[in-house]
Amino acid sequence: METFDIKGKRILEVGCGVGLTSLMLNSRIADITATDHHPEAEAYLQLNVDLNEGRTIPFVRTGWEQKDASLGEYDLIVGSDVLYQPNHALLLSSFVNRHAKEKCEVIIVDPGRGNAAKFSNAMLASGFMQSKLDAVASVQGSSSYKGRIRRFER
Repeated sequence: METFDIKGKRILEVGCGVGLTSLMLNSRIADITATDHHPEAEAYLQLNVDLNEGRTIPFVRTGWEQKDASLGEYDLIVGSDVLYQPNHALLLSSFVNRHAKEKCEVIIVDPGRGNAAKFSNAMLASGFMQSKLDAVASVQGSSSYKGRIRRFER
């Protein structure tokens, strides 16, 4: 996200956790909204914003099964390590589909927990095209790391 083209894009981070991606985008003055279902996520995000002396990042506490129309639609949806439970693939793909503009790019960084194929198939069934699959750089020189950047567009 450090060099990704964000100009004019409304961006949603799903499963933000402590908000690393949102913080990076916030430092670039992006139009970013962070989401997570965990009750402490907003507090950790705000703490990290404060530590980095950044602008407040809008946050919405929501689960992927919730149908909150007030969240709106986005040009770019990003997430990292969000497919760690088998049932998350279908929940996340439905959530993304509800909040994606007609023309939208989705980038999910997946560490290889084994649930990505189900997510990819659900995204394809929702009218997205898988545009590119990049390997994530090895972590501390480990050649066994199986992370991938999964990109979808419609």
